[in-house]
Amino acid sequence: MVMWLVLACGNKPAALPVRFEDCETAGCREAWILHPDHQDPTLQAAALQTVTRPEERIGLVQQILDINPQQPPEICNQLPAGDARLYCERIQARPHLTEKPPQRSASKARPGGGPSNTELGGLPGGGFVASLTPQDGGCEDATDVRACRSQEALELAGAGRLEAAARSCLAVEAGRWRGECMFSTAEASLSRGTPYAQAFQLCMAAEPFSQQCHNHLLSAMALQAPGATSPAHAWNPTINRAEQIAEAWEAVDSGLGALLVDRFWSEAVRLSYLEQPVVGDPFDHLPPAARPHIRAAIAWNVVVTPGATARSIEEWVVLADAASARRAASETTPLTARVRKHMRLWIQDHWATDQPGDANIAATYYFGTARRPLAEDPDVDLQLCLLEALVRQPGMRAALFVEATASEASEVAWSAQRLQKTLRRR
Repeated sequence: MVMWLVLACGNKPAALPVRFEDCETAGCREAWILHPDHQDPTLQAAALQTVTRPEERIGLVQQILDINPQQPPEICNQLPAGDARLYCERIQARPHLTEKPPQRSASKARPGGGPSNTELGGLPGGGFVASLTPQDGGCEDATDVRACRSQEALELAGAGRLEAAARSCLAVEAGRWRGECMFSTAEASLSRGTPYAQAFQLCMAAEPFSQQCHNHLLSAMALQAPGATSPAHAWNPTINRAEQIAEAWEAVDSGLGALLVDRFWSEAVRLSYLEQPVVGDPFDHLPPAARPHIRAAIAWNVVVTPGATARSIEEWVVLADAASARRAASETTPLTARVRKHMRLWIQDHWATDQPGDANIAATYYFGTARRPLAEDPDVDLQLCLLEALVRQPGMRAALFVEATASEASEVAWSAQRLQKTLRRR
């Protein structure tokens, strides 16, 4: 005798069997596996194994992940090898699909200039995608319609048919799956040679992942920067990428474009110094917009150099100045983009938002994921970079920051006082 679970649920079955396998219809199976009492990943995985039709099995996985996006690591590990597990792992490989979207506020204009935070909330939509209609036909009989449309979009983008690719993504239901299709297609199209000015317009249509999409495009281009010891001509493609970013945003939002160029340089320069000698060659080859980030990268590498010691900010400045004055005797082979991707620093942001009075202090990006104060005087700016690097080193003594609060440079004194709070929180 089959026992039943009574539900009061809109158009769902009036009652559910206690056992999943006793469901005789797809509607019953869907209602059963999505019921609040059946959200244990092991239980759901066991139920999915009894579903014989691949398209229904993948559809149920989609429904589970739609309701509980945080679940993939658990449920994927419970699924046997097969189509449902492959789908689940594909979603798991894209963390933004399973993470709770951050509460974003746009970086606002500030009297001091630079970003007010590292978020890109309030991004403009539009672009060429806004005038397109969804693709008709082609995926109706697919086991996984979303995956079919996304694969179709990737193939079209690879063939240089960006509008057709966007139309395929528009055929996916609005929300995160359409946003993911636009996001992945933008990444793929840029990697296959599509100009940034076209690829970034897919990011405009990638909500709720527009911010991640724009950031990923910048990071992908930054990963191609040459090593710090490279000659001038090796930097030309990177300089051209920065110009592409500025030109693409000129007609959309030139102010935001300038911030994105700044962020691009903050990542590209940092990556160029990975596993490279600490030299000042990039000062000779790069535009003024990159110089604050060259100082930041040199300061960081000087501070983390084994055996480097100094007791005051002034002594660290001597070491950093010496490194800035050095020029490479020969070019050192840079790390590949693949290796760089795994080595790049994810810097904790110690100035995430402006406090009262902070808005008059110039700001810039710090290695892409953080923010730091910026000084017009390069000597003062180098001290700011050193403070940022030093506060992130384990065992750093507070006395250095206390001494720096007496600096004649107001930016240095302010920053040292601010960063003391970070040390006290450890």
